[in-house]
Amino acid sequence: MYFLSGEDRRKLFKGIVSRGRSMTVDESLRGWNWDKPPVEPPYDTIKLGVYEVAGQYCASGRDVFVRRIDGIKGTPSKDMVRGLVYHHAVADEISIAKTYMYKQGVLGAADLYEHLVAIAEERFAAYMLTHGMLFKEAAFTEADIEEVKMNLHKLWTYEASQMASSVKSILSKQPRIGIDALVHTAIPVIVEQKIDGNALGLSTHLSVDAFSFDSIILDLKTGEEKEFHKLSTTGYALVYESIFEYPINVGCIVYVNFYNNSPVPIIKRVPHLIDEPLRREFLEARDAKMKMIYDRRDPGLPRKCYANCQFLKHCGAGPEQIEVSA
Repeated sequence: MYFLSGEDRRKLFKGIVSRGRSMTVDESLRGWNWDKPPVEPPYDTIKLGVYEVAGQYCASGRDVFVRRIDGIKGTPSKDMVRGLVYHHAVADEISIAKTYMYKQGVLGAADLYEHLVAIAEERFAAYMLTHGMLFKEAAFTEADIEEVKMNLHKLWTYEASQMASSVKSILSKQPRIGIDALVHTAIPVIVEQKIDGNALGLSTHLSVDAFSFDSIILDLKTGEEKEFHKLSTTGYALVYESIFEYPINVGCIVYVNFYNNSPVPIIKRVPHLIDEPLRREFLEARDAKMKMIYDRRDPGLPRKCYANCQFLKHCGAGPEQIEVSA
């Protein structure tokens, strides 16, 4: 999901990584300048999630106002819950794979696929329990839950085969490799890394979907491709820079969707430069939403409301305001 074979990777990222290395970014827009405008947050007491800044499903930003000022939790949509489950499964499987490899050593690592397949049903049952309340809140039917399980099976099996293939490919070329090197070469990502965005006016408990060892921020999405999704990777890049003082110039949005007639998940990877325009857009959105919260100013309903918005009932949007294509 987050990593590719060498040839596929070269094709996908051709030009992007090299352009990122040579890309010039104004120093004032680097995360390590968190104590100076425009990176310095305008308010000390407000901390936003990256999703609150980057999300533009609600064009007016009223979703943030309703959550922060009105204290409304909102009703999760089915798509939102599905996305959470798939996120959880991908991160969990990668972590389990790494743990298994360290435990079994280089020789045992060759059996990674068999191990992951053997524990799949047990892990799916755990996800159902973990997200049980969300399933209820989103009014999942038994058919909906069975669909989620079917998609989990596709996702899990695909990931297992990809990781196992990567392990065997490396072992075929480097038979004397050590286990630590094998793990990091075969599965070259950190998943769900917790980072502190406090210096940028962001949450102290941010969670990055994945960070690859060639300094690429990856973010997993389900559903339709949206241009503003790139703001999420941009926000995380700024936080990484604020902590490690190392430039992060490339992001990649990974779109995962499922179709009944496909035995595997449909995956589209969209790499992009984290350039000056994206950085400015993220920081301007952060500042605007912070000011809205500080002033307690209701921005009102947008011209069109996202069909899967958690706050449709609270906001009272009429049918004529709801966007047909979510």
